[in-house]
Amino acid sequence: NTLLPIPSISKQREIVKEYNVIQNRIALNQQLIQKLEETAQAIYREWFVEGIDLENLPEGWKTGKLSDLLEIKYGKAYSHLEEGDIPLYGSGGLMSKVNKSLYRKPSVLIPRKGTLSNIMFVNHPFWCVDTMFYSIFNDEVNGYYSYYILKQLDFDALNQGSAVPSMTTAFLNDIDVVLPSKNILSDFTNSLKKMITYKENIETENQKLTELKELLLSRLATIEN
Repeated sequence: NTLLPIPSISKQREIVKEYNVIQNRIALNQQLIQKLEETAQAIYREWFVEGIDLENLPEGWKTGKLSDLLEIKYGKAYSHLEEGDIPLYGSGGLMSKVNKSLYRKPSVLIPRKGTLSNIMFVNHPFWCVDTMFYSIFNDEVNGYYSYYILKQLDFDALNQGSAVPSMTTAFLNDIDVVLPSKNILSDFTNSLKKMITYKENIETENQKLTELKELLLSRLATIEN
């Protein structure tokens, strides 16, 4: 028998229509993001996986470890932070926004616990929680290459094994990798830069659309004529 504030039927229909328009745009954006990511991964495989013979690498290439490309760092607790405009990431993705950044340069984020396969590349200042790793590239041209190396690994299978219940720096540092020449990595980075930037812009748009969608839902709980 509790009385609740309810907008008029016409206002409810107007809000629902706006909500559906936003939801459809988010869904279309998600499909485009997926296509862009699949294309970028295909380019990575074409350049660095298909037809590569470890016994006969191209001139200037060599084998090494992931630690030759980047340094793994621990995320930090965030309870002392205030609300702001810096993205805060956990193993599930964007959690909220805070007033300080942990690192300001491009980085690959790697879950320590939880959804280990949710590898993220961020190209803006951020904070990540203490159940995440972030990375410092030994050279800026290593960024996208390191990201796609990690994206190709089956972290879900690793998480099911008793030997690796959660990710460790020792395991990550010891991953075997091919180390292409710096010129090749630079060309690869330049070939993906526009595509990745476009994908990141669409992801930012979806974040704003999601916020707008939540605002519309809140209007359903207010009385408007």
